[in-house]
Amino acid sequence: MPRIRPYSLVVVTLLSSLFCRPAAAADPRSYHELGVSAGLPGLGNFVLGYWGGAGVFRVSGGYWGAGSYFGFQGDYGWAFDREGDFKQYVCATGMRVKNFVKARNTDAVLLGFQYGFNWNGFTLQAGPEATLGTFDGTKSGVLKGGIFLQVGYSYLFPGL
Repeated sequence: MPRIRPYSLVVVTLLSSLFCRPAAAADPRSYHELGVSAGLPGLGNFVLGYWGGAGVFRVSGGYWGAGSYFGFQGDYGWAFDREGDFKQYVCATGMRVKNFVKARNTDAVLLGFQYGFNWNGFTLQAGPEATLGTFDGTKSGVLKGGIFLQVGYSYLFPGL
């Protein structure tokens, strides 16, 4: 009997919730999002998202091989402007980042809030964050502040 790993169920559930909805439930102001971005969490990231009702749910991340850069991010927020070509939202964000390039040895969890917009596909997310982790080989538990930043292109598929 094949063994099912827990993360496989999470991936299947996420993809089915994004792409398998009855046609009658489609909201003309709901969107599925697919894109790429540069910035945290993984320097180069793939982005998946869903904008439905007033809520926005996005996940993004990148992996550049063993001994390099890795990160993933989850956003959950409120879309206060979804009409026309310029869509805006605010969200709470959680992120995990690992960087092993040139002995920087960073392993951190970041939490914060972001403002974001999508203007004809061009996306920008920015906001303050608090970081807890290990930086540049220092001892664990260091708390730092900073700014999230992600810039890229995300296509919004309307009302699937």
